[in-house]
Amino acid sequence: LHKENDILRKQMGVPALILKQMYPAMVLFSGDYLQITGGLVDGIREGQPVVIFDNYIGKISKVNPRTSIVQLPSDPDAKTPVKSGQARGLLVGQFNSSMSLEKVAQNEQISVDDLVLTSGEGDLVPNLIVGRIKEIKKSESDLFQTATVVPIINYQELTTVFVITN
Repeated sequence: LHKENDILRKQMGVPALILKQMYPAMVLFSGDYLQITGGLVDGIREGQPVVIFDNYIGKISKVNPRTSIVQLPSDPDAKTPVKSGQARGLLVGQFNSSMSLEKVAQNEQISVDDLVLTSGEGDLVPNLIVGRIKEIKKSESDLFQTATVVPIINYQELTTVFVITN
């Protein structure tokens, strides 16, 4: 109970999320996706973002009456608008639980170890941490540069997450 209270206190102190309504959910299963408590009867809907502190965990992809499925950004079907510094791009999930930062113009500056954040496009809250750049692939003949991004959160170790419901 003390651990849950500490997590809730820390979550409520994240500046980017102060005015957001959040539903605390327990993680029931973690693998290529998360299954969490909270479903239709709790006001959970498809597309709602899921966070822990200032980290973007994914979005609700399926809702049952009392549980929901969270699509992680590492899912091959996930596409998340992101930024790293001033550079903007699209984060695409890969099969090996990493992610690929794509559609970054050659003249945009990105560096290894830079944080990758949600851009705020679409329904996403801006400036949530998605991962860190591990490797950059740049070729003068290509229109765009790409980068390998790794999560800084171990999804398998999550016990509690928060669904942004407004």
